[in-house]
Amino acid sequence: MGWLRVLNEWVGPKGSVIGSDIDDKMLAGARSFVEAEALANVTLVKDDLFSSLLPYGSFDLVHARFQIAPLGRADEHITVYKRLAKPGGWMVLEDPDMASWRVNPDAPAVQRLIELIEEGFRAGGGNFNAGRELPSFLRRLGVEPRLDAHVVALPPGHPYLRLPLQFATSLRPRLETIVGKADLDVT
Repeated sequence: MGWLRVLNEWVGPKGSVIGSDIDDKMLAGARSFVEAEALANVTLVKDDLFSSLLPYGSFDLVHARFQIAPLGRADEHITVYKRLAKPGGWMVLEDPDMASWRVNPDAPAVQRLIELIEEGFRAGGGNFNAGRELPSFLRRLGVEPRLDAHVVALPPGHPYLRLPLQFATSLRPRLETIVGKADLDVT
């Protein structure tokens, strides 16, 4: 939701931002955020990307964050994003790459949890390393990507350091089918 604030600032008072999701809970959270932040240029709509009712060829910028990884439908996602963007428009796609999930010093339990999360995404049809594969997905569909990658070392206590635990919690039922409840709790 933080991107709604950034995009609202970028477009200025004469521009507009459309945020969409298919999930009512996500839209309710976004509405609360938009109202609390007084983002006057943001409109939220319920839309299914795979049968989108948004007007094709009408967006200067199409931004998607963590959309390809959970579903593993990269070609379909990118095809729709391409249709939504105006000719010469931009697609900004953000998806994860587990290569950046490292801890120092090594922690075998953390590494095992990260491996399980990757397996959990695969078991649901997703691809947690979609970010690494974005250039090939784009090229396959006739789009030459311009890459901008950053590596940031997080300080102790940073909230993102808890991401493996948060993903494991949300994937718990799937992970329990992979390793069992007792083994997951030990990990």
